[in-house]
Amino acid sequence: MTNLTPPQKRAKKAPSMTPIKVTGGHLVHVPASVSLTGKRQRLKFTTKREAGIEIERIKSMNRKWGTESAKLTAAQAEDAAQALSILSGHNITLAAVAEHWEQWKTDQDASCTFAELWKEYTVLKFQEVSDSYADSIKYYGEPILEKLGKVTVSELTTRQLEKALTGQFKTPRQLLNAKRTIRPAFSFAIRRGYASANPFDQMETTKLPQKEISAITIEQAKTAFNACADHRKDKKLKKSYRLDCSDCIPALAIMLFAGVRPKEIERLDWSAIHFDHEVITIGQGVAKTRSMRNIPIEPNLRTWLELTPKSQRQGSIVPLNWKEKVKAIRHIGGFSHLQDVLRHSFASYHLAAHADLNALQESMGHSTSEMILRHYKALVRKKDAVEFWSIRPDSTAPQIQATA
Repeated sequence: MTNLTPPQKRAKKAPSMTPIKVTGGHLVHVPASVSLTGKRQRLKFTTKREAGIEIERIKSMNRKWGTESAKLTAAQAEDAAQALSILSGHNITLAAVAEHWEQWKTDQDASCTFAELWKEYTVLKFQEVSDSYADSIKYYGEPILEKLGKVTVSELTTRQLEKALTGQFKTPRQLLNAKRTIRPAFSFAIRRGYASANPFDQMETTKLPQKEISAITIEQAKTAFNACADHRKDKKLKKSYRLDCSDCIPALAIMLFAGVRPKEIERLDWSAIHFDHEVITIGQGVAKTRSMRNIPIEPNLRTWLELTPKSQRQGSIVPLNWKEKVKAIRHIGGFSHLQDVLRHSFASYHLAAHADLNALQESMGHSTSEMILRHYKALVRKKDAVEFWSIRPDSTAPQIQATA
């Protein structure tokens, strides 16, 4: 009968490294599997003893790596030994280092340069914000882009960013604005998988000198409305303030009694004033963040707006030469030195009168109430708030007078 069982293959013997006597010394043939170079070697020694020492060293190194020695060349084993020597005293394994490198390589491959991130981020961001806000993003972002544009986002450090920011923006206000503008790009990078951490999280906080938040007084508010008159012949005023401001009442009233931002009022027109629904709609093309919101028309605001005849309620809310006219009104009202004080006043008097932070937050267009409490709320008495929301025009007087 024919034997169909295949012959068993004999296991290969481990290569011999017995010293061979040759002219002038002893020769050792080192197989590639145990060679320090990963290739077969022929090593020559002067004496048999020297050859034996080297053979034992090679064998010992392979024994030291246990069962894995069959998978490692002697060269790899030597490299591993050197790596372990470097890591000695750091309480970390070679495997942990390899895993760390692999993660770094994965992050790097998935990441992009800061220039690529900034382009992707701003393309989306510019669809959400007003043109003026987009200009602000460009103003703060482009100098940093020039310095760090080629750096991979996953490798960009807090120190690099901080150095670039402080080198470009010298005042605390500029530096704070730059951080607020650029930081969201790195949050965007994390969501996109370009980075695992935001370098701004470890950055030192930029603090501004604490300023007291101000609101205009009742008398200043009345004076401001009375300043909406023709001042062209008023020799007591500086020449630049001698303007006809009689067409400024609607814009002033909306800023003071609806808290609309200075830039927003410049883009607002009468079609956004809905007397039937008693709201002012700040549309996406008007709002700073291009997020639409509706602001309730308070009773006293309505009376101020209704001073404008229906036939004239069209086009822009602000009159021609508005920026110069509002400077004159602020000067006459006695609050030209207070920035954004009309919006501050709206928030302060609204909160004191209604105690409704959520409603105020929605009217002002903020995503959180923290911004209102930190930056817009001045200390106002309930009595003054009631009087503020009672400021109305006196329709019986020859010249429009603010009354309460």
